[in-house]
Amino acid sequence: MSLTFSKELHLPARLEELENLQALVEEFLETAGCPPKICNQIAVVTEELFVNITNYAYDGKAGEALVRIGTEGDFLIIQFEDAGKPFNPLDQPSPDTKASLGDRPIGGLGIYLTMKMMDGVYYERIGGKNCLTIRKKIEGK
Repeated sequence: MSLTFSKELHLPARLEELENLQALVEEFLETAGCPPKICNQIAVVTEELFVNITNYAYDGKAGEALVRIGTEGDFLIIQFEDAGKPFNPLDQPSPDTKASLGDRPIGGLGIYLTMKMMDGVYYERIGGKNCLTIRKKIEGK
């Protein structure tokens, strides 16, 4: 998938950096005239995906993340890239959302919600890096 992005942020893959990422995304969405409901969905998904990188990609070692953001027609595109261990979250089984909370294993709900809230979620392993791209139609644009 070859895309052109208008903003990008290189940051250490640490939870303390989440605020910087959220500020970039919020500013971009505001400039793009994104409706509040869509902004909230994107905020939830952005947090989930970045926290997953910080918690799992580097097995507790220092690492970096690159987040790119742009538009393609009526779609917002955000791409998350890390050089952590190979992991395609789209290959994971969907959680049993009908099971009681006590019977559900921990994990897997975040990517499930991401796939439900976004219009497209794509994974590629490129040049030794995980690359997860989300697309969301910005209504009213």
